Amino acid sequence: MESTLLTHDYEPVIEPGEHILFLDDDQSILKSLRRMLLQKKLGWRYSFVTSVKDAMTILEESQVDVLVSDIRMPDRDGFHMLKSLRDDSRWDTLPVVICTALENPQLKTKAMELGAIDLIHKPIKSGEMVARIKTVLAERKKLIKFKQQSSFYRKLLLEHSRELEASKVEMILRLAKAAEYRSSDDPNHVIRVGYYSKLIADRLGLQRSFSDQIFVTSPLHDIGKIAIPDSLLFKEDKYTEKERAIMRCHCELGYDLLGPNRNSRQTKGLNVNKMVSAVFSFYEFGHNHLLEGAAEIALSHHEWWDGSGYPYGKKGEQIPLSGRIVSIADTYDALRTKRSYKPAYSHDEAVTIMRSEQERHFDPKIFKVFEECNEEISRIYF
Repeated sequence: MESTLLTHDYEPVIEPGEHILFLDDDQSILKSLRRMLLQKKLGWRYSFVTSVKDAMTILEESQVDVLVSDIRMPDRDGFHMLKSLRDDSRWDTLPVVICTALENPQLKTKAMELGAIDLIHKPIKSGEMVARIKTVLAERKKLIKFKQQSSFYRKLLLEHSRELEASKVEMILRLAKAAEYRSSDDPNHVIRVGYYSKLIADRLGLQRSFSDQIFVTSPLHDIGKIAIPDSLLFKEDKYTEKERAIMRCHCELGYDLLGPNRNSRQTKGLNVNKMVSAVFSFYEFGHNHLLEGAAEIALSHHEWWDGSGYPYGKKGEQIPLSGRIVSIADTYDALRTKRSYKPAYSHDEAVTIMRSEQERHFDPKIFKVFEECNEEISRIYF
């Protein structure tokens, strides 16, 4: 039977109404439906087709809000078309109402399994058809509104997350530089450690997320020094054993400030700065993966591969990977930089000194990567 395609048969309205597509191989049924619906003046747009091919043409060329489809047709049946629609992202949410004269009770089950919204039995009752379509359209409007809102909130959340993440990064870098201003004449030390650490992490073949995080968090490795008395930070003579023990507390102090609890405490008899203590104990902070990563580095960057480091004497891979990387980066830059207790060494001198200590101090695999890219590291120093 020749296909009949009747499009845009609708009562004129200011804003075109929803588009309903009817698919049935019986032209007399389609003509009856058309006459009945136009008499009701519902403001909908209608398309009537007698083949799956023509139905697909309508779907390709215009927006369809509901498809009402027969099951048995000469070419492909309604179930076959329904499955095709559900497998295509363009129409996987299109509401489909199956309309059939077949009485098999398993048809509705199959229709629902394939994603149909409802099943109507022939002969079609005009009131039932209109009621079903109205219900389907109402649900579709809710779904569209929900998707629009979800899309808006996802976009808003993404923008907010980016802004929040950027603010976290900026806060960390500013805090790191503030600590370095207080404890060193060279505030670029912390920035360089970040660059060295990221380069080493990249050369180790670690995930981009890890190398990006270590770039941001490694500058906070010495943040605990903000709680060390000035008399020790700026002392030009050698430290006594007691003073050296106090200086070594900066690892635990840094962890206390940045770690999961972020509550300052007394560490080995050293009182944390009162203002810092008050701020960090007053607030209950939420999860912040950047600060927690920085806390791990602050606590572990002075641990040595052979277990002779501090504060806990961890050995080998007991030391977090981030701490093992930053240990190398920090040592290199410390050797290159003039301090009150030592001169500044050249690049070659620094690498030679580190090489002599590598079996005791550094993870051998990471140090090997450091040596392989040491020329690039030398260019980072500024």
